[in-house]
Amino acid sequence: MTPLPSVSGFSVSTLEAHASYTVPVITDKDCLGSIYENSGCLMIKGPLNEKIEEYSDTLIKVLKDKSLQDQVINKCREFAKQHTWKQVAAKMEKIIIQGIESKK
Repeated sequence: MTPLPSVSGFSVSTLEAHASYTVPVITDKDCLGSIYENSGCLMIKGPLNEKIEEYSDTLIKVLKDKSLQDQVINKCREFAKQHTWKQVAAKMEKIIIQGIESKK
């Protein structure tokens, strides 16, 4: 049996950060902005090389503010709970089945 290809484009490491009691600080580079825009993470709109001060200020703020940390972590963990491997695999399976059915 041929193994299925790995489908990413979702930035699994970013999702793992959401689930792991951390405060993800990311940029909206590539598709990350549309995927994680309502996830709870702290997002710096790109291009990042023009916003280094905003990025560093955000990092410093979150390191100093326990309340902000807790707020971000809670929202990010809720987002991660909605995107488990099992849930994402079920969605992919549905898409694949619909694609096969449309070809019949």
